[in-house]
Amino acid sequence: MANRERNFKFGYQNASMDVKSLSFAKLKSFATKLHAYLMQHGVIPESPGYQSIINMIAVDITKKGERRKLRNAEIKKLQTILYHLEEKRNFLTSQGDSYKEYLDSCMKNMAEKRGKKQKFVFPFTRQYFHIKNLQKRGLVPKFGSFKYSAKTLYDRGIILDLAGVSNKMYSRITIILSMDRAGIITFEGYFPLLNTQDLHVDVHYEDLLQTQYEGVQTMKVLDGMATVNVNLLIYLINKK
Repeated sequence: MANRERNFKFGYQNASMDVKSLSFAKLKSFATKLHAYLMQHGVIPESPGYQSIINMIAVDITKKGERRKLRNAEIKKLQTILYHLEEKRNFLTSQGDSYKEYLDSCMKNMAEKRGKKQKFVFPFTRQYFHIKNLQKRGLVPKFGSFKYSAKTLYDRGIILDLAGVSNKMYSRITIILSMDRAGIITFEGYFPLLNTQDLHVDVHYEDLLQTQYEGVQTMKVLDGMATVNVNLLIYLINKK
């Protein structure tokens, strides 16, 4: 059994002492002073001789086993809780990883199908000239690009508001949605005749789905410039 020092410090100004190094006489003197000190400060009740402290020591020894059992029970309980928390953490981590892999797979498949699908574009329309311009510049996104006026998206209920812009100006504002990387939708906003710089912002499709899952009806896009209806925006993206 390892030897352990029993250090005591009697008063703030006295150095600590190892009782194992004290002679019996010094130990008895120290115990007497300590007993008087404890009674003086109300730690133990006053009584003739040492009966009160003897009773306290006896009670302490009697309850030592009981306290050990309670302590061991608490330790076991905490260990069980920690074990279950670790199991839950591992389960949730695994679920999160599986969900991310599934979502990435869905995004990739959706984008690949969209990239392969060649939708007919009516000649001489806004979308027709938009695609022709991209082809001419060699900038056609891998998974499609679609050009709208802000008024068209507003009339469909997708755009709810453009900050600081009158509804009368919506027909002059161009909004482009494109996807060159799987699962990342690029929003472009062009504001001719307005004192507003053009905007180009990427949004993760996963963020749109998370917003929809949380029951949030609207969100800001284009650096907070546009407020959109989340459900209708997701429907538009899926439809394309």
